[in-house]
Amino acid sequence: MERERHSQFVDVIRAAAVMIGTEVPIEDFKEPDAPDDLRCQFQLASGLSIEVDFDSEADLVSLRVSLGCLPSSDNSFIVKLLLKANLFHKDHNNIFALSPENDEIILLSSAPLDRLDPERMAERIVSVAEFASSWSLFIAKYNSSAPIEAPAATELISEFRIWS
Repeated sequence: MERERHSQFVDVIRAAAVMIGTEVPIEDFKEPDAPDDLRCQFQLASGLSIEVDFDSEADLVSLRVSLGCLPSSDNSFIVKLLLKANLFHKDHNNIFALSPENDEIILLSSAPLDRLDPERMAERIVSVAEFASSWSLFIAKYNSSAPIEAPAATELISEFRIWS
């Protein structure tokens, strides 16, 4: 059963990658610390990467993006915005969290594997890429005085590629 679920995950990710204009060679799927899990990464044009994990025990696919560290000074404004975004943004599958090790801002999105066909997975990857890129730019702009322009959504998608 577990082997079937791994195969299903790999098939969904590979088909979704093709839909967004890239491919995922089978050797790019790695087993993280837990031997029952699989992981791959997508590198975004913005410089961010999306880690995609499959936890076979929970039967859950998770997308994770590090948006950088929380600003060390006067970070209450950013924290308030992130918490409000958790409550009010339209896609309730995306949530923000802080890494307990280093105050890294993390965007998380997860869903059961059974709810993710290739089309839904492609939509989720693109949605997370757009959401993460816009928030990353906002955080960078907040931390500097230089204006930063967000890339167009089509640039995000066409620049999608595998990172290994």
